[in-house]
Amino acid sequence: DERSQLQNRERAMTILRARIWEMEEERKHSKLDAERAAAFAVVAIQIQSQPLDSALGLGFVLLGLPVYLAWARQTKRAASDTFSGDT
Repeated sequence: DERSQLQNRERAMTILRARIWEMEEERKHSKLDAERAAAFAVVAIQIQSQPLDSALGLGFVLLGLPVYLAWARQTKRAASDTFSGDT
């Protein structure tokens, strides 16, 4: 009987930990959703209030995109060479 109670307690604790983990994950996701909505609102307000500055900023980001892609490709090649044992 004592062993059965111990097994039941262990099962209950496992279920409780799983429920707490699920609640924490849900809290994290809802916080991320709120942060994304706030970021989107800031961007939308910026675009609406200063469209020229926003377009210039986007242009600069787009100009840097090819440089970033080249750097990422080179970094990936260097990492694969390091892990493959090539010198």
